[in-house]
Amino acid sequence: MPNLRSLLNPILDHAAFRGAVQALNGEASGPRPPVTISGLTSSAKALVVAGIAHKLTRPVVVLTSDNETAANLQRTTSTFNTWLDPLSGPAVLTLPELDCSPYEGRSPHAEILEQRAVTLWSVAQGRARVLYVPVAAAFGRFRERAFYSSLALELKLGDELDLDDLTEHLGGVGYERGEPVSDVGQFSVRGGMVDIFPPQAAWPSALNFPEIRLNPCVSLTPTHSAREGPFRQGCCFRFRKPNTPGSSSRS
Repeated sequence: MPNLRSLLNPILDHAAFRGAVQALNGEASGPRPPVTISGLTSSAKALVVAGIAHKLTRPVVVLTSDNETAANLQRTTSTFNTWLDPLSGPAVLTLPELDCSPYEGRSPHAEILEQRAVTLWSVAQGRARVLYVPVAAAFGRFRERAFYSSLALELKLGDELDLDDLTEHLGGVGYERGEPVSDVGQFSVRGGMVDIFPPQAAWPSALNFPEIRLNPCVSLTPTHSAREGPFRQGCCFRFRKPNTPGSSSRS
């Protein structure tokens, strides 16, 4: 992306931007008052955040007013981040706030729980470069890093994995057996084949276990009559909020 990157250089070389980066890096002399860059449009804010993340060697956390603002900025920042660093991967994340109070007696939406699990797992794995967090979500209580590292079982071709361990993990993180697998959060075991429908996937995936090594598998259409694309790598994330009696922490 050298041409696109050159278009951004005049902005990243602006005195205000360079001053902000120096202050955040602790390069400015004397007391360090809050750094302010004002008068920016939404896309300009995303560019500045991507530029700061590109210059710094540590993650950047940005507070927003709500989930919609965080999602919009995340999409734009991801584009700028790809232009500045094409090899950075999906490093711009959001941690959405829950759509209900823990005192309402109902569960948050499954997609929100899934996105929070993906984000918190990525942060625990050190894979987050920019994190957009609504203020309400930032005030939530969080568990220790090791807990969030356990929210997913990461699978790659060639991995050695016991079939019983996989099914135990799926049941423990909230997946339910379904035959055939047709809804998000279901899985089934058919001999040495496991069908899984994680929340972040468009279709279920069929994992083949002829021995103890994960072999090439496929994504299934809703009718299971056709198969699309080989599986190379993926994660089985927690599908529902963990049930931890006596604990008031939220994930």
